Amino acid sequence: MVPLLMQNGVLANIPGPVPDGDSMAAALGRVLRWPGLHASERQKRLLIYLVEETLAGRSNRLKAYNIATTILGRNERFDPQIDPVVRIEVSQLRRCLERYYLIEGQAEQHRIVIPRGSYAPRLEPASPPADLRPQAGPAVQRSRVRRYGIPVMAGLGALLLAAMSLALIRPAYDDRLTTGDLTFRPSIRIDGFANASTDPALDGFAHVVTSESTSALVPFKSLHIYVSGGTPPDRDRIDYRLQGSVNRLSNEIRVTAQLVDAASRTVLWARDYAAPPGGPSAGAEIARRIAAVLGDPYGPLFSLEAKTADRVVRNSPTVRTCMLAFYAYVETWAPDLHRRLRDCHEAVVRGLPNESEAWAHLSFLYLDEFKYGYNPLIGAAPPLQRAEEAARRAVASDPTDAWAHVALALIGWFNHDLTSFSVEAERALTLNPNDPLVAGEMGTRLFLHGDYDRGLALVQGVLLHGTGRPERYRDITTLNAYLHGDYTAALDEAIKGDLERRPLARMIVAAVYGKLGRRQDAERVWKALRQDLPKAVAAPRAILLDREWAPEIVDALMSGLYEAGVVEWHVGENAALATVKSPPP
Repeated sequence: MVPLLMQNGVLANIPGPVPDGDSMAAALGRVLRWPGLHASERQKRLLIYLVEETLAGRSNRLKAYNIATTILGRNERFDPQIDPVVRIEVSQLRRCLERYYLIEGQAEQHRIVIPRGSYAPRLEPASPPADLRPQAGPAVQRSRVRRYGIPVMAGLGALLLAAMSLALIRPAYDDRLTTGDLTFRPSIRIDGFANASTDPALDGFAHVVTSESTSALVPFKSLHIYVSGGTPPDRDRIDYRLQGSVNRLSNEIRVTAQLVDAASRTVLWARDYAAPPGGPSAGAEIARRIAAVLGDPYGPLFSLEAKTADRVVRNSPTVRTCMLAFYAYVETWAPDLHRRLRDCHEAVVRGLPNESEAWAHLSFLYLDEFKYGYNPLIGAAPPLQRAEEAARRAVASDPTDAWAHVALALIGWFNHDLTSFSVEAERALTLNPNDPLVAGEMGTRLFLHGDYDRGLALVQGVLLHGTGRPERYRDITTLNAYLHGDYTAALDEAIKGDLERRPLARMIVAAVYGKLGRRQDAERVWKALRQDLPKAVAAPRAILLDREWAPEIVDALMSGLYEAGVVEWHVGENAALATVKSPPP
């Protein structure tokens, strides 16, 4: 049997006095009234049980076996060395409490916490997070929306052509790339949705779809959005028009949305949405879905933009080409394209120093230099420091840019400042909940850190309701199946996401093969990981924990790698530590 990171299924309780009963009970009541906890009755029962046992002075009885058999429905044959359910549930409860005090309970003077290494909750004085917003000048007051990239394979092909053309441009970019012309962002005028029926009751529904579509599109910072009748500045133009109709068919309301080329009046994209007869909420939901499609960097709008960029890039480098090619890189992680994009984004911010989108992209590129060692800049500041400076410049340029807050959240993540990560992640999701990449990036991190339900829901929403790209988000669906012991489904998800293509994801694939008894496949994947990321092979567990992966996820993966035969277990004083076996011949 594989030794795991527990002795006899028990996590040592951190010694400490029994908390004040009245204060702890009052704090528990406030948490239980929070709607964010209502979705999981099991989490509520678990929290009540842990608090009651602690207040009764029985924290020494808070062992994995007792919790599993009393609260989590396991029988007397439960083995905590095989079944990690207790660690997973307590870790998820820990994240739930953190989110409560971040969102709802900011003003509370004392907070319930479950320290790592213990199942016994404590009542601790609150230490509210500092305001992480950088000090900067006034935000750029523009109504524009983030541009991403493409929706179908044809669109991806166009963007990859643009990216390859960019790679042929001389690496020494100059300021001809950044003339200050902001027309590189496509502009959309919201013409509105007309009531195409004879039912005057649908007038209000049509108005809701129109107004909510506008509201949902404005947070996308790579688009210029104009309302019907609005006149853009002389330097801008109207590229597209969003229009549509509302009708009643049988027992449902049918909404037709169209994106029209403003010059040729050609319909470039159209989709029908059905809603049951109801109030404004149904119209608002349709509007959010329309905005998510048009703002998706891999959606239909940006397949058109990619084709345009491919036509113009052959003559000279442009801001539009640079910004679009970033999303090809996000799918390929090509080191040479990384270098070219870093160079061109640095040129963009030289010419457009208040361009939040470019600063955010640049932060991600510096982060990959830090994470993967891509194209190190000799004599420059450390890449993580440059990534943080770029992220703060992005937020300072436009505090309403959700993607800028994603960049700053990831800086907190890699700096091991999880309070900063949580604050910025919530800001990003609040600023633009319809942005699939915001949901995907933040959902990934939330899941990896143990907030399984919320993280998985965000990622599944991107995969199910968007274009399903980038496929890297299938890391999470693969891990979810793996943690539930469904290794065949985990392999299916890994194949769909092409996880073997990316260095760190190969560790997940090797663990899956280990659980399936496919040692040769595991060794093949491990060998590829050794070539691209030797540090991860030398100390796999340390690398994952340093990346803030939840310990129970790391334990589960190390178990699979052990069964794959690529790591060995050495039981130390308090834990089992994984070390690498000799390389296979």
